[in-house]
Amino acid sequence: MKSSKRFLALIGMLVMSLSVFAQEKVVLSYSDWLAKGKEAESKRQYISAMAAYWEAMEIDHTENAQEALEAYTKIYSAIEKGKPSPEDKEFDEFDMYDGWLDLYNDYKAYWKSESPAMFEVSIYKRGELDMATKTASYNTTVGMKYNKKYNAFKSAISSGLDMSYRNDWTDIPKDWENELEKTFAVFNFKEYKVQLAFLDEEENVLFTGEQSNIVDYNYYSYYTYTFKGVSRDLMKQIDAGKAKLAIVGVWNSDKELSGVKYAIENVANTNINVVANTRSALLKEILPEEFVTVKNDSTSLLVMKTEMPKCIYEAIMGENPSKFKGENNPVEMVSWYDAIYFCNKLSEKIGLTPVYAVDGKTDVSAWNYTPHKEKSIRGEITQNESADGFRLPTLEEWQYAAKGGEDYEYAGSDNIDEVAWYNDNSGRTTHPVAQKKPNAYGLYDMSGNVWEWVWDSNDYYHSRYNCGGSWGNDDYDCKVSSYDYDGDYPSSRGSNLGFRIVRQVSE
Repeated sequence: MKSSKRFLALIGMLVMSLSVFAQEKVVLSYSDWLAKGKEAESKRQYISAMAAYWEAMEIDHTENAQEALEAYTKIYSAIEKGKPSPEDKEFDEFDMYDGWLDLYNDYKAYWKSESPAMFEVSIYKRGELDMATKTASYNTTVGMKYNKKYNAFKSAISSGLDMSYRNDWTDIPKDWENELEKTFAVFNFKEYKVQLAFLDEEENVLFTGEQSNIVDYNYYSYYTYTFKGVSRDLMKQIDAGKAKLAIVGVWNSDKELSGVKYAIENVANTNINVVANTRSALLKEILPEEFVTVKNDSTSLLVMKTEMPKCIYEAIMGENPSKFKGENNPVEMVSWYDAIYFCNKLSEKIGLTPVYAVDGKTDVSAWNYTPHKEKSIRGEITQNESADGFRLPTLEEWQYAAKGGEDYEYAGSDNIDEVAWYNDNSGRTTHPVAQKKPNAYGLYDMSGNVWEWVWDSNDYYHSRYNCGGSWGNDDYDCKVSSYDYDGDYPSSRGSNLGFRIVRQVSE
């Protein structure tokens, strides 16, 4: 696994995220977790061993964690390549079966005792003012999804099973993650209640909100949590950026989950930090849940699973030009110029080599262009094909990814309603990303929701192509093979125009 240590070091920095435990979690040291990992490995419990090494690296992100990093990487790499263990030996058919059966049983046992879920809390915004009481309301959003450890393990197992699975493995389901996910009671979202608070810089509670039921929630979307009656003095502290959010209580079917509360109260000691971003704090290591690897011949491309959501776009650009509401809806009202500007700005922010240049300059501040306001970037636009930064896919890349290695009319199905928001079911609006079924590559909304800009141009019309159809289009426009044949002017902006990003990676 590439750069495991740096990836794990980012866990606490990306969002306020926490695992949901049914019982209080004992705080162990790096040495404790390292010992647990070695013990599990000696028992051939490789999932439990990886989990222990992961926890060790969460506690210690320095060079001291090298032993845990190497042990974790050795197991992960073996599984990812189709071997059920890191043992240095030849595996015959029976060894493979026994080893994968051990992994399957360990996987079930581990996630039965350790939740695969985490909560996320977004940046807060001031709501309505009450002039009579001199108080204000503040709104934030709360979401829940699979945590990073679970997604990392799932990625390795999916890759390994694809390489090694045999149809005569009667006790091991090929798609065991999806089978087991159905049994995770923690994802019965609407039985949950949460309570949030504002904390000061010393982790003291400044203001506690009310218990709130999780309602109108779907995976990859969020529900709004509102603080009411915030005093005038506290408003000044909050608006000055001297307060941060924390979850101080979580209940499932009216039973308080003490493990969650324990983790929050010890935020500084558990590497679970509050950052005023949702999923938008993208750093140099690309999170597994945001991108998938799509291989075509000799090339490997990291493709964003979803159309660019507004929460990420706004965090990088500082503003959101979209017509429709919902921070996890795809950004729209962006031109092709805005999209390539975003790609370079994101690349610069995280230390990657920008792809696009205007008159040879990759620094967007030298482009003399104001996103969302101006019609065009003036100057010759070129792209550096060897750069490792973010970019728009080519038309060929987009269509290959949308097809997903399958032979469906739409991206993931011949039934458009399974995979797309389009004219007949959208209600004339965009929808949060990843609500519909993905294609076989794990890519969402490549049919419908919003058209997606690509790099290629139509020189005759001086336009740029976009693909996939949108919430306002008929089924024909949402086919994998369909794209805007005339293209749109690169300065065009509309409530049906968005994009997703890709990044070239070496084999």
